[in-house]
Amino acid sequence: MSGKFFSGRKGVFGSFTLALVVAAGAAAMAMIPPCHIGNIALGRADVFGLYDNPEVSASTEFKADITRLDRQLQEFEQSKSEVADSLIENLKAASLWAVAPVDTSVRQSVKMDSTMDLSSDRTLVPIENFDTARTSALSAFGDALISGKPVKVAFMGDSFIEGDILTSDLRRMMQARFGGSGIGFIPCDIPFKIYNKSVTRLSSGWTSYSIMKQKAVPESMKDKFLISGYLASGGPGASTVWEDKTGGRTADLSEIYLYAENEGRVEVRLNDSDTSFFSIPADGHLHSIRIEAPASRIELKVKSGRILCYGIRTGLASGFHLDNYSVRSNNGQAIFGTGAVMNRQYDEMVGYDMVVLQYGLNILQDGKTAYLKYEQQLVDIITYIRRSFPGAAVLVLGVSDRWIKDQGSEEFRPIDSASTLIRYQRSAARKCRVCFWNTLEAMEKLGGMPYFIENGWVAADHTHINYRGGKAFASKLYEAFCQCAYDAWSRQKEAELERIRSAELDSLMKAEMFIVPPESALKVEL
Repeated sequence: MSGKFFSGRKGVFGSFTLALVVAAGAAAMAMIPPCHIGNIALGRADVFGLYDNPEVSASTEFKADITRLDRQLQEFEQSKSEVADSLIENLKAASLWAVAPVDTSVRQSVKMDSTMDLSSDRTLVPIENFDTARTSALSAFGDALISGKPVKVAFMGDSFIEGDILTSDLRRMMQARFGGSGIGFIPCDIPFKIYNKSVTRLSSGWTSYSIMKQKAVPESMKDKFLISGYLASGGPGASTVWEDKTGGRTADLSEIYLYAENEGRVEVRLNDSDTSFFSIPADGHLHSIRIEAPASRIELKVKSGRILCYGIRTGLASGFHLDNYSVRSNNGQAIFGTGAVMNRQYDEMVGYDMVVLQYGLNILQDGKTAYLKYEQQLVDIITYIRRSFPGAAVLVLGVSDRWIKDQGSEEFRPIDSASTLIRYQRSAARKCRVCFWNTLEAMEKLGGMPYFIENGWVAADHTHINYRGGKAFASKLYEAFCQCAYDAWSRQKEAELERIRSAELDSLMKAEMFIVPPESALKVEL
């Protein structure tokens, strides 16, 4: 409902208008994610019972079109081959701001030992790998973790991880073990307010859009969405400030992602001191401004033209990177509404090692005995992700537990089909030969929903975890990643031992070929 409607209706419409205002305010309260103010834990307001109705938030607007996806990506690859390498290098150079140049060849030191082996720990929930290739994508991910090279993970999900819940703690734990810093991806602007304990973002002058609200998106922008699910359009004066509030090591490498509707110019300011200007050509391609400098506060301002801004990624040149791509009310199918070419360009800039898919809460239904349709949808989602991010391992997270109010007693009880949905999610992962992690099992090993409720780890809707619940989940996924790294380390040690044994055997065989027989053996009787 527009502001003009409210300001223009008076008299007999006063009560009606007031009712609408109250309803809008209640709806806004329902959209606030669980958070903390001081020592007070605030749960998500469930004013209309939206989170008890699995169909309300489910997306039905998107359909998979793998044939179209393949055609678009093929055309993109062909267009790339027709562009001169020198032009590509010039574009990269124009977007680089090296205030304090970063040595990207430096590798993080990763300490590995046998204490990381949790395979005999009954509380471990391991990653199930259905990849039958000789060197699986998960094995490659484990190798990357112990190599000291940058490791980049895209964590896609719904409101379960909104506000960097779960991912902020997983990022911190992984960076403490495998190196790295920074807060990952943060959008430029989104159409509602959320609390994020990792970053402060101040935006003004933008018109922001959600991929879940397709009717509000201009036609020219509908194929411009990335996996982030949000974009912001702004002209001269539009600005955003991102400020890291984690208190950790200051990131030395940041990238801002932009698309020019018409040729524009932007200003970037670091730590309220250094300033530089960049021209963004309207060439139909995604562009990034790569900033090599320690920066805890970065400001972007549009000076001319019309710019689409997606957001910023911050981190170190080495170590572990984790980007949170939560899209409220998305059951995963919103990926079909993103731009295939835009995602591929984005992946070429970032280079993801893993894409995590956390979905399912929005489609859970009490009493449901089969999820065949969703299994096929999940297969299509995985296929889309693998086409868009060909170098990444794919990890499907099973649904977590969810409780609803019993109509008779008004007491909360579990939805009885969570374990059923888990089977179909695992089946989809198996069919696509990707990885699966049982979130429901992890929750049970943490004490289950009763323990989460008792400790205040879950919101009042008994569905959405808060930051403390997210930290608990993060600890279990961290263990699974560490086990993956340990398995890679063990494989490398075994391979090295095999090389040593092979070299020793080869040396021994060569020595035996040149053994001189004793003198008596050389005598020949006449």
